[in-house]
Amino acid sequence: MQVFELPEPNFVPLSLAFSPDGRLVAGWAWGRVLVTDAGSGAARAVLGEWVAPGAVPGVGFTADGRAVVARGAKAWAQVHPLDPGGSARECPRDCGFALDVAHSGDVYLTHDRANRFQIRRWNPLTGKSAHGPHGVGYLRLLAVSADGRWVAGAGSGNVRVWNWGGGEPPARAARQFKEVSAPQTRALALSADGAFLALRGPAVLVGAVRDGKAWYVAGADWRDGRDGAFHPARPVLAYTGGGDEVVFYDAAGRTELKRFAWGIGPLLAVCFSADGLRCAAAGAGKVVVWDVDL
Repeated sequence: MQVFELPEPNFVPLSLAFSPDGRLVAGWAWGRVLVTDAGSGAARAVLGEWVAPGAVPGVGFTADGRAVVARGAKAWAQVHPLDPGGSARECPRDCGFALDVAHSGDVYLTHDRANRFQIRRWNPLTGKSAHGPHGVGYLRLLAVSADGRWVAGAGSGNVRVWNWGGGEPPARAARQFKEVSAPQTRALALSADGAFLALRGPAVLVGAVRDGKAWYVAGADWRDGRDGAFHPARPVLAYTGGGDEVVFYDAAGRTELKRFAWGIGPLLAVCFSADGLRCAAAGAGKVVVWDVDL
């Protein structure tokens, strides 16, 4: 376990992501992104500009690890090259109020207009995009499974999950969580195979996509922050609920596995590396990285 001091002590990451090779960690807070070395904690880059509170947390890396995609200031979603040789494209216009970045580097974005939404999948390296699920209302949050086949959204209606594994976008959601209040949901996460969905509002909930039933796991602070993430290969959820501990929870067995107290205060963001060998969590001015033993 290693605790790193961020270059800005008052910087409180609300979203975290490892680079594809696990060597870097990016932390997002209100449009700003701090990139640090996951081994030494050395600062690598300070990116972006501040945006007004209310922007939805979101950050990730392109597949080559040479650029960061994040919720931005001048555009909803922005691409920040980490070196002059980066070849990432500009994000499509009017997209990215909510976003999530798959381990493949594909970016899932929302496009909202006239009380209708559409989800788009976009590759920052090739510029290719695909139109996906659409419907009435808007989506404030998105989450994508590790394999990129499943995507979940929460906004003005129910929390919904779509199976986007085929060549054509799904005509309707595979599952709706009708007993969950989408407007109260502040964070979403999908398990690697799309079988389980984690939600955090006034409480941490986990639901089974096969039947749309969700159950209570723990209480939580109702604030912004992507403080729940599934392991990229197993239905194990890491969550904080805004508290000062990271809890590993087995969604399939409905049991708590482990609990970690790192002593750095309330934790508002958590993520796994793409290989599942490490986990990171962030508090005010600090990021902790540790090896995962499951």
